[in-house]
Parts: sequence; structure tokens; C-alpha cells
Amino acid sequence: MQLPPGKILKQAYEYVCREDILLSLEYNDLSPRQAKALLKSPTPLADVFKKWDSWEDNHHMENIWNAVEARANEVVRADFIAQKDAR
Repeated sequence: MQLPPGKILKQAYEYVCREDILLSLEYNDLSPRQAKALLKSPTPLADVFKKWDSWEDNHHMENIWNAVEARANEVVRADFIAQKDAR
């Protein structure tokens, strides 16, 4: 209640977008590999929000889902490279 209006609006915006990210997971499926990749982070929802928020041209729900897949694929690629380098 003591936050300035701008900060309240920013937090409300982030909250709604994160809710939409979760909603996108109800209507779309990640592969098991993608899901495991996202769950490696202690903050997968924040990671996806950050990815989505960095995109300029937003088609809101489509981009929400694309951000989920993009972040999962980044981790999958990094794991693949790390495993390849470990050999």
C-alpha cells in the first residue's frame, strides 16, 4: 500500500503476464526434455517472463508460448553442448 503508483502498475503487469505464461502451459505442451530444461532453474517463470518481456513486437499469448519454448530450447542446447564437451 505504500508503493508508488508506477511500481504498483509494473508489478501488476508482471503478475498478469506470469499468469498468462502459466495459462499458455494449460493449452500447449512442452516436450519432456523442454520441461526438464526449464525446471533446472529455481525461477523458470521469471526466466520466461524476462525472455518474453525483452521482445518488442508482442502478440501476447502467441509470444508467451514462444518464450516458453525458446527458453526451454536454450537450456536443451546448452545441455547438449555441455555433454558433447564432456566427452
